[in-house]
Amino acid sequence: MESKTEKSGATSRKRSDNLKWIIAALLLILVMFAGLITWKLWAEPAAKPPESQIIPNTALPGGLQGFKTKLNIPLYTPQPLPEGWNYIGNIQQTDDNAIIYDITDAAGKKLSIAQQAKPPITEEVNKTQEFKLPIGDAYTADVEGRTTGFVKTDKTLIIVSGASVDQEGVVVGLLKSLKPI
Repeated sequence: MESKTEKSGATSRKRSDNLKWIIAALLLILVMFAGLITWKLWAEPAAKPPESQIIPNTALPGGLQGFKTKLNIPLYTPQPLPEGWNYIGNIQQTDDNAIIYDITDAAGKKLSIAQQAKPPITEEVNKTQEFKLPIGDAYTADVEGRTTGFVKTDKTLIIVSGASVDQEGVVVGLLKSLKPI
């Protein structure tokens, strides 16, 4: 006959194994989302977009308010954009209920801003800078040779990703200028 201690030990191991699988699945989702941003940045040339796609930096990207209602999470946008930066084109929604939109400067440098519901557990990366913002905890990291900024609010995970490490100042500036819409 098994003792109560042996049964509780087996139950504890099962819970521990289940928790490991849940954490692994959440990390996989986060890595896939970061991969989508990376693919988006690398799949498109860094050429300056046509003037017809540039939205003045005083306007929000088209339809952002509608996505706020559709996704049922708080959304944030840099207000104002850094000097010389403008929104490009429209917002794209991914299958996993995240949105991505881009900004560019006059030289054609591009940053992507992605937002999704904050997962319960997020993958930790080697942080290069950590700071507190009124909307949540923020940090930057070197992800595959690119500066990437993260903000964790109560309900939203915001990722700002550039094409190179030399954009850390702009990424930090964007994170600090994020305000709810």
